[in-house]
Amino acid sequence: MASKVLGLLDLHNSPDLGPLTSSRVLASTSFLGRFAFMDFALSNFSNSGIDEVGILVKSHLRSVLKHMGSMQSWNINTKIGRQTIMFNERGNMNRKKNTDINNFLVNDWVLHESKAKYIIIQPAHVICKIDFEPILKEHIARDEKVTIIYKHITNAHKSFATHNLVNVKNGYVRSFKRNRQLEKDACVSMETYIINRDVLLNLVSEALKTNPTYSFKDAIKKYANTLFKVHAVEHLGYARSFDSLQHFVDYSFELLDYRYAHLLFIKDWPIYTITRDTTPTLYGTKANIHNCFIANGAIVEGRVENSIISRNVKVGRGAIIRNSIILSDTVVGENAIISHAVIDKYCLISDGVHVEGVKGAPKYIDQGKRL
Repeated sequence: MASKVLGLLDLHNSPDLGPLTSSRVLASTSFLGRFAFMDFALSNFSNSGIDEVGILVKSHLRSVLKHMGSMQSWNINTKIGRQTIMFNERGNMNRKKNTDINNFLVNDWVLHESKAKYIIIQPAHVICKIDFEPILKEHIARDEKVTIIYKHITNAHKSFATHNLVNVKNGYVRSFKRNRQLEKDACVSMETYIINRDVLLNLVSEALKTNPTYSFKDAIKKYANTLFKVHAVEHLGYARSFDSLQHFVDYSFELLDYRYAHLLFIKDWPIYTITRDTTPTLYGTKANIHNCFIANGAIVEGRVENSIISRNVKVGRGAIIRNSIILSDTVVGENAIISHAVIDKYCLISDGVHVEGVKGAPKYIDQGKRL
């Protein structure tokens, strides 16, 4: 990318997925058996030629650091760029002020020391493929201060629940309003922005004067059409906002269908993730697999249908798994039956045990449980 850019992965506004995110951030949560949610935004940065990357962390710093490792997996050029974890240690003492705006304030040295003229901000909970290069070129050519990426959807009444709706006219956002899920046909903010660095610094200052609990998206909504105009670019590709445990299940299973998967997993647009030295999947002689994602390191000796099996999961002989997501290092014993369930990491489902939810209400088994 010709222009100097800083890419920021903003974890402050990630939705709560209930027990699944009680001990980890959504960004580091397993997705499709081998990725973490943050891999998609970081891959967008890398594939767009962005070498300087920062991660705004709200909580559960350890889970982020554990997944990130050296960050080399995301093809970030460490010779010409850098990677920074931005964490507000004082945020835990005042939860209302634990916002991305206050994170910017505490870590303003990142913005002051960066040579980037443009800042690209993307969340982890919106899974999509975005090439920022042409959007940035348009932003620069039009001499814009702020650009927002939005998507037109026809199911706003049951998706993107934590997002703002945007009223777009002649290429600019005229107004924002909270998605109260009363409308089906709407344009939703993808909480993805390009903002000039000097504008961001001024925005942080003004937001803190107005309300010290403002988030970045609050500030954009507040000052749009006063401090700056917000240029709007429509995203035409695949995009899903993971805002509940049910959507985590539904959208994961959706990608078992090639009609959706090919919209996200595109040739010449790799999704980078941390490299693990695991063996290939081992299938027993009695294994029966249909329409699944099964990660490396798994050992499958039973029957698995319409499910996602993560790394190092063991499925015993005679076991049946249907319409379920099994996270890494879990053991499913012989003749166990799992249906419509999410089994977290390090669980033991003993021989013959049944774990059964129903469609629309998956059964969740907490990390490390032994049944």
